[in-house]
Amino acid sequence: MNLSAETPLQQENSELAALVQRASGTSVQEIQKLIAELQILRDMLQNEAARVQREIVKYAILTQGARQSMRTISESLSFWKIDRDASRVSA
Repeated sequence: MNLSAETPLQQENSELAALVQRASGTSVQEIQKLIAELQILRDMLQNEAARVQREIVKYAILTQGARQSMRTISESLSFWKIDRDASRVSA
């Protein structure tokens, strides 16, 4: 009897082990690829979030400037109205 020859069961186990190893290797590669893609997407989202934050700051500054301009215009108009009303009273 040849001790080095595999029995059908041992051969089947070896084939199954090789199949599982190939399948798990593929799965690990797919997972690593997905992780890399997710990291790229995370970086893109972080960059977009930073851009949106900068835009919000610019908008807030613009809004504050517009509010100040409106306040100045309103004050100027109220002075003109007071001055005009005072002219009517003295006339």
